[in-house]
Amino acid sequence: MKKYLLIGLFIFGLFNIDVNASTKTFERTESNLLLPSWVKTEDVRKDVVLKTYAVDPNEKIYDFAEYINDGDELKLYSYAKEYIDHTSYDIVILTVKDLNGLEPLDYMYNFYDYNSFGRNGIILMIYRNGNNNEVYVGTTKYGEDSKIEEIYTRAYIKGIVDHLRNRFKTNDYYQGFHDFIKLGIGIYDIQTNDNGNYRVNANGELVKNVYWLDYLVISIAITSIVVVVLIYINSLNAKKSITKDYLNKSTLVVNKVSEEIVDDIEK
Repeated sequence: MKKYLLIGLFIFGLFNIDVNASTKTFERTESNLLLPSWVKTEDVRKDVVLKTYAVDPNEKIYDFAEYINDGDELKLYSYAKEYIDHTSYDIVILTVKDLNGLEPLDYMYNFYDYNSFGRNGIILMIYRNGNNNEVYVGTTKYGEDSKIEEIYTRAYIKGIVDHLRNRFKTNDYYQGFHDFIKLGIGIYDIQTNDNGNYRVNANGELVKNVYWLDYLVISIAITSIVVVVLIYINSLNAKKSITKDYLNKSTLVVNKVSEEIVDDIEK
């Protein structure tokens, strides 16, 4: 009985221990680059394609830098599916330790373009550069009618990146990835429902821009400058007035003395 109990505990441990999430890859060859059907071989550089992972586009979470465990990956996958169902766009999360000699943005977009993801989508990439994490977010657009770049504007993307950098400084990768997906849905709803202008704050929340506050700050700054200039001008005028009075009084004294001397001479 004790023997079977130990075996049972061992099996239970196998399924509950935190292990790093793994990502399946496929081998690209010069004769079979494993490109999406809409990418023509003659339009790409084979050497660059061969430097890019070929993956199952249905996974959505590609953690080659091993930042999260299998359980967290499954939860993030379910959130990613919610995003896709809600927006009709695709979403990809990628972590890597090696860019194979490519620039980060080139690698990120190549990864998206050379795998069979949705034609319109948003991607987050963390590149572990030594001891530092570099964070990149971008969108991919297909067709003139696509609105994805109007939804995920440069301002929104900058806000997402700034928030995620702070989140990843504390090694909270799962929450950072979750925030990325949540913000993707939130921004989509705001932009498609015309709910006004929002921004991503330091806590990863979507808050409305308060333009009157900006105007108030600008007005206070301008008023302060005007007051300083007026005080300076008044101080200059005051100095001129004092000098003028002094000269006038001095002249009067001189005139008076001159008149007395003249009187003495005449006498």
